[in-house]
Amino acid sequence: MEALAECDVTVTFCFTPEHRGIAPHHASPPPVETFPEVRAGMIRLEPALRPQLAI
Repeated sequence: MEALAECDVTVTFCFTPEHRGIAPHHASPPPVETFPEVRAGMIRLEPALRPQLAI
């Protein structure tokens, strides 16, 4: 946790869209090669889906 001490925000992703995972399951991580792209897309998408949570 010391590595996160300087962070203002920490995000934990509890799911991966099934079509983006290594296996077709929400708990399957995306392939390493596409991990940054998948997570960046989720960060952009989440506020659009839940505008009441957007900062």
